[in-house]
Parts: sequence; structure tokens; C-alpha cells
Amino acid sequence: IEDGRPWVYEAFGLMMPNLSGSPNDGMRGGVRRVTLESLIMRGGYVEIHDPPAGVDRQHMAEFARQHHRARTPFDAYFDARDSTRLYCVEFVARALEASGGMPVASVGVNRNASLRVALDWLKIDADSLLLAGSLVASQRRVIRISREDTPEQMAFYFAMKREL
Repeated sequence: IEDGRPWVYEAFGLMMPNLSGSPNDGMRGGVRRVTLESLIMRGGYVEIHDPPAGVDRQHMAEFARQHHRARTPFDAYFDARDSTRLYCVEFVARALEASGGMPVASVGVNRNASLRVALDWLKIDADSLLLAGSLVASQRRVIRISREDTPEQMAFYFAMKREL
């Protein structure tokens, strides 16, 4: 909450037109600040969670503000080893860790040959990734919002994501 309004800091990447090579080569973006209202109006799902015990909320907010001021670029290649760029989940994981939270465990990338072809095309060279599901616990959820879907549809969507 800043100046009496709820704001969200996010690491956001936008695909720009790219006629050759990897689509990720054309991705641009970085850490930005948007109103909660505009985030909800964008569509899809928005969830708000309480941070885990031990996380200093003020420090976490200052971490986000610092990266916004520094214009930290979006990491189009999802490389959590590169601290000069941040992708969406990595941004939240590093904010939690920097504010007293436990390290967020990465998840090994499936060695499926077809998936490897897609990841190579996207230039994602990682043995593991930080995934959004690793950041949140359902018992810490404050609210889940969707402008289009019912609570049952949202629950089904997240159950399918967990299964995949």
C-alpha cells in the first residue's frame, strides 16, 4: 500500500515481434509497478498470499522498490543463476529470500526429448527452474480473483497445473 492505494511490483516480459531465431530473443521488459486494479483488469487469475512466517514485509517491499528503481531487466531465458535479470517467479523468490524467507527450491526440468527441443528453441538452458507453485501454500492464500471464471473453474485449473 503506497499513498493509500494497493500497488503490485512484478517482473514482466513482453514478446516483441521477432522474425528469426528464438522468440525469447525478442522479449523485453523488467520490474515494473502497476496498480492492483490494472493487474486484475488484465484478466486471468490473481492470487494474493500472506508471506511465510519470518519474512519482513517492509524489507520485501523495499526489495521490490529497489529493483524497480534499478530497472532490473526481465530474464527471457529463465536463468535463476543470473542475478542481473529476473523472471517473474525468480523475482518473488528472491524477494522472499532477501526478506528472511527460506531459500526457494527449484524443480528439475523434465528430460523429455520433445520438451528439450522446445526449451532449446526458446534458449532456456537450465536443469531446474523456479516454479510459481513452489512459492505459495494454499493455507496462506488471502484471495483468488478472476474476472472470467468461477471459483470451481479456477480450482480445476490449478488442480490440472499441479498434475502437469
